Amino acid sequence: MYITLLQGVLKEVASVNRETQRGYAWFLLIPLFNLVWAFIFYIKLANSIKNEFESRGKNSTSDYGKGLGVALAITGVLGFIPYVGLFFGIGNLVLWIFFWVIIARYKSDLVNSEKGNYRVDYDSDLLDN
Repeated sequence: MYITLLQGVLKEVASVNRETQRGYAWFLLIPLFNLVWAFIFYIKLANSIKNEFESRGKNSTSDYGKGLGVALAITGVLGFIPYVGLFFGIGNLVLWIFFWVIIARYKSDLVNSEKGNYRVDYDSDLLDN
């Protein structure tokens, strides 16, 4: 479901605003390769969402999940460190849930943007509560 959400977000982004293709989300399932691909993909995903909102005339100070995506990738790599990796693994799980929720909200906003009632500051919104 997570990968299909990532693909769904990219589906809502116009092809000219995409920095990565929808199918590339599946590369996150390739063991070991995903440790490097996560850094690249999450940054490109956030930039694609930002490009789409800006092309629709909605500018924000939000990083569109980029910081959280990079933190998710970092904790994924650090989870392989013996002994302390368990703590990073737990942190990775928590960040993954936050990231999933934020990306789902962005997708919802992109789908409902025709109605003109969307916001894009979910990063700080979710972390403040």
